Amino acid sequence: GLLNSAIPVLIVAIVACMNRRAPRSFEAAGLALSVAGVLLIAVHGDLRALARLDFGRGDLIVLAGQVVWAFYSVRLAAREASRPTLSLPAFCCAAGVMGLVLTLPVLGVDVALHGLPRPSPGTVVGILYLGALPTLAAMLLYGYGLARVGPVQGGIFTHLVPVFAALFAVLLIGERLFPFHAAGFALIAGGAILCCMTPAPMLSSARESPHA
Repeated sequence: GLLNSAIPVLIVAIVACMNRRAPRSFEAAGLALSVAGVLLIAVHGDLRALARLDFGRGDLIVLAGQVVWAFYSVRLAAREASRPTLSLPAFCCAAGVMGLVLTLPVLGVDVALHGLPRPSPGTVVGILYLGALPTLAAMLLYGYGLARVGPVQGGIFTHLVPVFAALFAVLLIGERLFPFHAAGFALIAGGAILCCMTPAPMLSSARESPHA
């Protein structure tokens, strides 16, 4: 959750560099509020825990992935705004095929070393769920959303990931909610609302009208 909070910040930085567009006051305030909410949840309400955080090589790899996702979000919004000839479902299909081709060599090595996998029925259901909802449906909805509100506003909702994680943890594995969860949720929701309080319909526009 803590590393996930870097995505909206990275999106704002990339948009600023590529489109020469500084974040508006509402966006900056909303971003700051949402980051504060994510941090509050990540450290369980004890901000002193930030001083004890230790980042390893794996954390840096994940952070590099966040940079790639932020850049993808900016470019995807620009692509959808340009009315491309390739539809969003076709684009996602092409990206999926490319990903499959790139992973086939690794799969081949794994099968050669360990043999064919024998997944349980529960594993098969999990794979189908991951493919249908968090991958296909989420990617399509994300693309449609970015085309309508832009990457800055769209990216701020990434901060809802730790919120949903906490709620599902309560519903599915019996964890408890604490006051710091409620405070974090309120900060994240307030930040998202502030970030969306701007008259510009397309925040990723490279050349916004001076009268907008």
